[in-house]
Amino acid sequence: ANVISALMFAKRFDYNDPAFQAMVQRENDIILLTGSASVWMYNFFPWLGPFLKNWRELIKNVESNMAEARKLIADLKETLDPEKCRCFVEAFLIRKKQLEDSEIQNLHYHDENLLYSVINLLEAGNDTTANTVKWSLLYMAKNPQIQDRVQEELSRVVGSRQVQMEDRKSLPYTDAVIHETHRLSNIFPIALPHATSKDVTFQG
Repeated sequence: ANVISALMFAKRFDYNDPAFQAMVQRENDIILLTGSASVWMYNFFPWLGPFLKNWRELIKNVESNMAEARKLIADLKETLDPEKCRCFVEAFLIRKKQLEDSEIQNLHYHDENLLYSVINLLEAGNDTTANTVKWSLLYMAKNPQIQDRVQEELSRVVGSRQVQMEDRKSLPYTDAVIHETHRLSNIFPIALPHATSKDVTFQG
């Protein structure tokens, strides 16, 4: 969650921060509720919404996260420096200001779109990132020779410092392992299967 927060708001939370823990818990609950049968029923019969406990809980969690995101966006608006862009929200706000100053009408750069973009990235990014890490650890525990190659590549390229985005082009094997993890595993509870459940013969 802190990785997504740093990308969105240029801010990392203390892991013991009650507000951060509550936000992460709400995001986890949102993912679980989204996959529940009653929420799927709502998709077919929207008029059932007020009668479905899971749907009401889902909406409550989303609204709480939106209120938290509004506060974080408002804080960034107050400290915005067009010469120093640190995160997604600031990049969005700077571009929005540039368009407004040049009197260009753009339907995409407005506060509501910013809010929903942030919420989508927070709610979709946290769970899938954590699940990718969990599945990667599981597959590497089962395949220690792959774990050894990933560790060797990381030690050689990154060493003791933090991994950076620019390292990706120098980590082809690690990148391939992450992509294979996405292919093999189901990192989102309502995603489609990525592998057959039994052996098949294709075209003879």
